[in-house]
Amino acid sequence: MRIILDSGAIIASENNDPTLAALLKAARKNRTPILVPATVVAETWRGPSTHPRTASLFGSVDGFPELNENSARQVGALLAISKTAAIVDGNVVAIAIAKPPATIVTSDVNDITHLLQSAKVPHALFGGRVPASAQVIIVKV
Repeated sequence: MRIILDSGAIIASENNDPTLAALLKAARKNRTPILVPATVVAETWRGPSTHPRTASLFGSVDGFPELNENSARQVGALLAISKTAAIVDGNVVAIAIAKPPATIVTSDVNDITHLLQSAKVPHALFGGRVPASAQVIIVKV
């Protein structure tokens, strides 16, 4: 299991969201890897003076998956089948799909769900009924 934070999760962190704080605390306790895709960093980072909590969060995560040519092609293919253009959301979902199981933490449940449905990936929303076949769990912040 891995936790992947999207831009909404980073904003939630900056706003000291209690749901995100509890999730990150549990992940660290259980040694669950926490990832922030490089595209999410680009979309949210404006410097440590304007985003002190984000700076602290980025200093504590386990990795920043990059968007290279291969992963960019995977994201592009996902965007094509979903008929969307949100590169950051596509990258977050592609990372989750690459090595399930995964948890995506997002404020944008509808777009993430649409991408997962388009890719025919079994998924569930945290707090609801989670089928055993779910490869991705979506947590709303």
